[in-house]
Amino acid sequence: MNFLCLSDTELVRLYQQGHDASFNVLIERYKRAVFSAIYYVVNNREVAEDLFQETFIKASSHLKSPNYKEMGKVSGWLVSIGRNMALDYYRLSRRRASLYELKENDQVQHYDSSALISNQMEQKEMSKTIRQLILLLPEEQREVLILRHYADMSFNDIAKSMNSNLNTTLGRMRYAIINMRKMMEKNKVEV
Repeated sequence: MNFLCLSDTELVRLYQQGHDASFNVLIERYKRAVFSAIYYVVNNREVAEDLFQETFIKASSHLKSPNYKEMGKVSGWLVSIGRNMALDYYRLSRRRASLYELKENDQVQHYDSSALISNQMEQKEMSKTIRQLILLLPEEQREVLILRHYADMSFNDIAKSMNSNLNTTLGRMRYAIINMRKMMEKNKVEV
């Protein structure tokens, strides 16, 4: 049977009937979007890979349970699971850091003073600053921004995954952009 030409709903139904290969097709279809959503939040490749695997393990067990009810697109559902796991991880790690006041490694690293390395460090710092500013957005705005730019989801898919209508989703994105501009101006961040 050629699973590649089947719809997500058909793949889910086949997986529930014991055709494990159908779930592998779902993983292949949505691994980029799910991984991007996770990586954006945690900003650590190894952690993102672990959470990515846990996302699909959780999705797999949920699909096999009698409690599973189809409520929209599988893609949005998978991205939501991954995003929520990443946000939980982020909250937990932030809480741990504040409890123990973890400090960065005090060792000074010496780099070649070439322009390339300097530019890479500046870009990494800017990326970190932008991520920190995004985390300051209200939750709904932050989620729309992450799903659109980092998980590459359409606004229709985002609206479905967030159980909102398209106009609300577009409005949240608009306000997210406005708020990001204000924060960037306030913090003198230039892109």
